[in-house]
Amino acid sequence: MPNNDLYARQDIFAPKRRRKAGFFVWSLISLAAGGLLIGFLYLVFYSPALKVQAMSVSGVNLLSPADLWGALSTELAGRNKFLALLGPDNILFWVLGGKPESLASAPQLGNLEIQTDLFKRQVTVSAEERKLVGVLCESGQNCYGFDKDGVIFARVPQAQGALILRIDDQNQRLVSLGDKILGNDGWIKNVFDVLGVLKGNSLHIASVALRPLSLKEWQVGLAAGPVFYFGLDHVPAEFDGIMKNLLKRLNLAKLNYLDFRVENRIYYK
Repeated sequence: MPNNDLYARQDIFAPKRRRKAGFFVWSLISLAAGGLLIGFLYLVFYSPALKVQAMSVSGVNLLSPADLWGALSTELAGRNKFLALLGPDNILFWVLGGKPESLASAPQLGNLEIQTDLFKRQVTVSAEERKLVGVLCESGQNCYGFDKDGVIFARVPQAQGALILRIDDQNQRLVSLGDKILGNDGWIKNVFDVLGVLKGNSLHIASVALRPLSLKEWQVGLAAGPVFYFGLDHVPAEFDGIMKNLLKRLNLAKLNYLDFRVENRIYYK
C-alpha cells in the first residue's frame, strides 16, 4: 500500500520549491532588465556612438559660430533638464531639442533653422541676421538699431540725415536688446504703414518722434513742410488717396501742421 505520510511530506515541500524557482526566475529577469537599463543609459549618455561628429554654421557675420553654438546650447539646455544632462556634444541633444526660431541672447539673429542627421551625427545651423531699417534714440541719446518687425537688436551710433529712418523716443523707459520699438505690434504696423505712404508720395521725412505712450500719439516732421500728428491706434482711412488729394490742393510748405489724430477728421493750420 502507498505510504500516505510520505506523499503528505512531499506536498508540504512542493510550494516552497515553487517559490524558490519563481524567486530565481524573477531575479534573473531583474538582473537582465537592470543590465539593459545600464547599457541603455551608457549608450545615451556616455557612448561615443552618439557623439556629434560635425557642426556647421552659415549666415552669420555679427556673431561668431562659437558664440552662436554657446547661445543655442544654453537656450535648449534651459528648456529641459534631460537635454542639459545630455549636453550639446550628444546628437540626441539636437534631435530632441526642438527648433527655436530665435534666441533671446542673440537678438541680432532673425530666422534660425537647425537641421540634424542622426545617422551621420551632423548638426547644421542656418541663420539670418536682422537687417537695419531704422534707429530708435532715447532722450538720453542712446540709439538702437531695429529691423522691419520693429525688433531692437543692436546698439548703434547717433544717426542723422534722411538716409536712415530715425525715431526719437520721448518716453523715459528702459530699452533692452530684443525688445520692440513699441510694445504693441499693431502700433508698429500703423507707424510703418503711415511712413510707407508718406515716402510713396515723395515726401522727405526729416524727423519721427514717439510722444509719451500714455497719449498714444506720434509725429512726423517733413524736411520742407509741416509736422504731421498721428494716433498710434489707427491709420487714417484711405490715407494714400487723402495724401494725393491734399498735395494737389495745399501748399505744404506754408502749413504748420496737419493733424490726423481724430479718425475721419483732418485739421491743419
